[in-house]
Amino acid sequence: MRRRSDTTFDQLSRPALRLAFCWFPYVLPLPYLWASPFTLLGLGLGLVGLCSGGKARVRDGAVEFYGGVKRSIDRLPGGQFVLGLTLGHVILGPTDAALDIARPDKLVHVRHFETWGP
Repeated sequence: MRRRSDTTFDQLSRPALRLAFCWFPYVLPLPYLWASPFTLLGLGLGLVGLCSGGKARVRDGAVEFYGGVKRSIDRLPGGQFVLGLTLGHVILGPTDAALDIARPDKLVHVRHFETWGP
């Protein structure tokens, strides 16, 4: 016979997990909607880059644009290099290699947009 103290954490948390997962399809789009004003701005800038010879790809829930017009904007006035710019769920970068290097940091900024919003 099992005593109450023998109950595992999994047995206690199953109803709570079931309740959480039944809301999951409704909660999933909220971060995308919350960050959408800046995402739309980023998509607009990304489309300008595509029209000027740039490329796009989707990685880890974010759309990455590189090349094109953005390649000429890869330096700040002080001479510092720019590896990427995050706007909502859009990451703009000068090259695909720069985006590969900056991706972990830029995904943190995507999560900031999801949390803090516009």
